[in-house]
Amino acid sequence: MDLDLNEYYCSSNLARLYRERNGDGDLKRAHSASVLASAACDRTFRRGVTDEWLRPTWLALAFDDGDADLAEDLAKKVAKEDVTRWKIKSVPCDLRVSTRLVADDARRARLAAVADCLARQSGIEGGGE
Repeated sequence: MDLDLNEYYCSSNLARLYRERNGDGDLKRAHSASVLASAACDRTFRRGVTDEWLRPTWLALAFDDGDADLAEDLAKKVAKEDVTRWKIKSVPCDLRVSTRLVADDARRARLAAVADCLARQSGIEGGGE
């Protein structure tokens, strides 16, 4: 992430790791890492780069930052596209961990609903919390 802010995948799980560790300053570090990596995903998407990991990484980042609005928006896009293109089957565990780490009950419930919906669409059992 320090070498190239456009390389979103390298730091894609950093926010989740900070939140899980939950040491002094980790929540602030987690938010910064998530915002930077999500912005890199957005830039990559707008440039039209075809990367099979872009969408699932962006989705996981939305969960990591507790951004239910973005997660719901991305889930709507999943519904319009081939789910296998999103590699959804690679991220359910990450989505569950991230959902569990969201402190706000309402956002956590919205994220759990998105994870459950994606799990159903992709045939994964137990997609939510």
